Amino acid sequence: MYKSITLINPPSKWLISDRVYVPFGMLSLAAYLRQNKIEVKFVDLTGDVWKTNWELPKTDVYGIGMVTPQYSYGLEILEKVKKIMTGHPVIAGGVHATSLPAEMIKAGFDCVVCGEGEHAALDIMRHGITKPIYKYAFIQDINKLPFPAFDLVDMESYISNTDVMSFMQNPDVIEQREINIMATRGCNGHCAYCTSFKGPTRWHTIKFVMDEIRMLREKYNATRIYFVDDNIVIDHAWLTELCRELKKENVRWHCLGRTDQLTQRLCDTMADSGCMSICFGIESGSQKILDILRKEITIEKQERGIRYAYESGMKTRAQIMVGLPQEEESDFQATLNFIKRNRDYVTKWGVHAFVPYPCCDIWRRPEKYKYKIDKKTDFSKFQTIGKPKNWEFKSAEDAEAHERWRNAILDLIGEADIASIKPL
Repeated sequence: MYKSITLINPPSKWLISDRVYVPFGMLSLAAYLRQNKIEVKFVDLTGDVWKTNWELPKTDVYGIGMVTPQYSYGLEILEKVKKIMTGHPVIAGGVHATSLPAEMIKAGFDCVVCGEGEHAALDIMRHGITKPIYKYAFIQDINKLPFPAFDLVDMESYISNTDVMSFMQNPDVIEQREINIMATRGCNGHCAYCTSFKGPTRWHTIKFVMDEIRMLREKYNATRIYFVDDNIVIDHAWLTELCRELKKENVRWHCLGRTDQLTQRLCDTMADSGCMSICFGIESGSQKILDILRKEITIEKQERGIRYAYESGMKTRAQIMVGLPQEEESDFQATLNFIKRNRDYVTKWGVHAFVPYPCCDIWRRPEKYKYKIDKKTDFSKFQTIGKPKNWEFKSAEDAEAHERWRNAILDLIGEADIASIKPL
């Protein structure tokens, strides 16, 4: 029924730079639609484009993908599309739309795509909008999908924007042409603070991954790959085989992973293959808090995994949150002590304030976690950086304590100047 669609990527102004990460999900959707003979145009509003008098191309349908902090921008885009392209349907997708589909319909979107969008979007393009909310089963064989449509964005502006990873740079080698890719989809974790819409982990074949990397190196002269998979280390046999191929191709790379799923042998294999760094979601130094979050991990395993990575020669980044459900002064002190015990093994600490995004179990069932949320919000301040006292979903008393805890951690790790950052 519809022959063309414009996909719109809103800005991500809460990030250090919103062109650090290629909009992988939307470009994957674009590639799938093009594979099925649908004309796709792309409007990327990151960088400074949002501040300009940007134009809308004329197509049959418009789609806006959003995570929660992008929602306020999504509403502005929706208003512009409805005003300029009267009568053309606008589809909402992404994590925020998946989390609150009914609210998105009330806001004026013509329909919502929940979860992975490839099959639902193609259904809409072929048959028109026949219902307000679309939800398909997770794609089982992700190897049938094409590579993301990288050509639809200004790749050079993304590739040259990786200085936030400078903590892992080899001073003797220039390694600034980085592209992020995903070798897997989904996550087997059950963390209460994270999205529950990712589905089970599914793997690309090693050949698929290496073919994509070769294409990126040839077409864009990529010198470093960032695997943005939620947990690339879960399958040791698969990752070991990938490491073998990455070493053959002399690929430098880094990734995310869980500490409890590492061994010294695996870390040595990763480092030997060109892995420069691994990022861990530590979240808290309190076992009580980790259990409440359903992290399914112990403090001992957290520390052991960090040391495995350190001993292999890889750089490490550890992410910490403050203001978590039921967190008290004693829990904060446990986190401080965790940092002190492990500061010699962690290259870079990331410090964030907990935000109850609608995609997580804590938002949906706050009473279970003894956490109070003011859900009457436009989500414009749902950002993990900045000062907690500026966030309307926290009480003033809690926000004051959370800001004090965050600033104490920043002072401990030598980044106290960051405490002045405010949400945009």
